[in-house]
Amino acid sequence: MTYKITITNDLLYLLKCALNNQKADSILVSRMNLDEIFSLAEFHHIVACVAFALEDIGLDDEILKPWKQAKSMAIRKNILLNNEREQIYSYMENHSIRHVSLKGIVMQTLYPKFGMREMSDNDILYDLFYQEQLYNFMCNRGYSVETYKSTHHDEYIKSPIYNFEFHHSLFMSSENNKFFNYYLDIKNKLLHVEGGKYEFRFSDEDFYIYNVAHAYKHYSNGGTGLRILTDCYVYLKVKAKILDIAYIENECKKLGIAEYERICRSLSQKLFSPKSKIVSEKNNLTKAEKKMLNRIIISGAYGRQDLGIESKLNKIIENEGGINSLKAKYYFSRIFPSLEIIRDIYPFYYRHKILIPVLWLTRVFKSLTINRSKIKSELKSVDYAVANIKNRK
Repeated sequence: MTYKITITNDLLYLLKCALNNQKADSILVSRMNLDEIFSLAEFHHIVACVAFALEDIGLDDEILKPWKQAKSMAIRKNILLNNEREQIYSYMENHSIRHVSLKGIVMQTLYPKFGMREMSDNDILYDLFYQEQLYNFMCNRGYSVETYKSTHHDEYIKSPIYNFEFHHSLFMSSENNKFFNYYLDIKNKLLHVEGGKYEFRFSDEDFYIYNVAHAYKHYSNGGTGLRILTDCYVYLKVKAKILDIAYIENECKKLGIAEYERICRSLSQKLFSPKSKIVSEKNNLTKAEKKMLNRIIISGAYGRQDLGIESKLNKIIENEGGINSLKAKYYFSRIFPSLEIIRDIYPFYYRHKILIPVLWLTRVFKSLTINRSKIKSELKSVDYAVANIKNRK
């Protein structure tokens, strides 16, 4: 998905106004294509944030209608998720289950106004020892189970909007072994939340570092959207006087993301600080910042399949050299996943390795029957990604 640079510029301007409680220029806004801006904001799940910037400049009610609806829905969803999470945390506290709020649960409280930071789910780190007990609790509350005892988190959903992901680890080794090892002994990085015996939190610095690492994981694979930049800007603005930047930079070096963090931090400041220039005046952005911004814009909130596949293909090239038989190598890796991936995603087969051939056959069968439409889409994305790589060679 591509957008005109003017639409991107206008969206970034409105985000800047919202994040700084600045009144947008009504004359400038009157020249904007708000329908296209809405589409791009929706792609990045930041419609509610932009809505705050549009409400007080005298626009026609009919023009504002979709923006106000999105804002109301975001506020309602955040309220419902917060109330439900309080009930879940009460249970976890009463049953001695250690837990930590992650990502958006914390970030939503730091934005200038409630509802500005849209939520798709709630991510919670918890003690794996209580996995089965928590499973029974969530099922008894009417939740259906999306994932359980596969991958590094269990996911529960319930209508109309409830979605909770309970993480027993922050990263899988098959995603990024350096991240996995860094967060293996997480207890050393946790502090008690005041008033709770079993609720913990990261230090301000460690929360930021984890957010950066998590964002990098998505950015370097299928991509991720503008919210990583708004989160970065808001967090650094709120915590500016207390953060130990030297510690952050040193820990990011250990994780191998120091350059990414530096660019992300600089870019967010250049885009959203109150006196920042409009993006069309790109003389203030470095080449690396322009590259990051472009990838973020085209990725959207949840990334793109073709970008994710291209990242995997580049890893194959890096590990095996050359681009010959690239598609065949990719398909082979999809049908016959590595032991590391099997350990993270299919723990049953990892514990019973003699049955791994059954896993291979099951994956092929599902691809040819149940998941045919998904496989068709993936095949097209593979062709597109391979073409992109060859064009750059």
